[in-house]
Amino acid sequence: MTQDEYDLLTKIEQGTSVFRPDELGPGIGGPFTRLLEQLMSLRSQGWIRLPDGRITRDRGGRVLLIGPCDLTEAGRRALEQDRSLGPRP
Repeated sequence: MTQDEYDLLTKIEQGTSVFRPDELGPGIGGPFTRLLEQLMSLRSQGWIRLPDGRITRDRGGRVLLIGPCDLTEAGRRALEQDRSLGPRP
C-alpha cells in the first residue's frame, strides 16, 4: 500500500466521506482530478464503496463532488495489515 493510499483510507476511516474541490484549493482540475483517480483506484481494489451515482458532475463533465464513500471490509483489513507491519517511515 502506498503512502497516499494509506492516508486516504485513514481519512475515510476517520469519517471523511465526501470530497469537494474547494477543500483542496481553488479550481476543479489538478489536485481534485488526482483525488478522483486515487479514489477510483481504491474502489477497483475493493477497499472502498463508491458507486458511480455518488460522483456529481456539471454539464461540462467536471467533477463537483465525490461521495459519500466508505471503507469495505477488505479496506479495513488492508489498513489493519499495513498497521501490523509497524510504523511507516
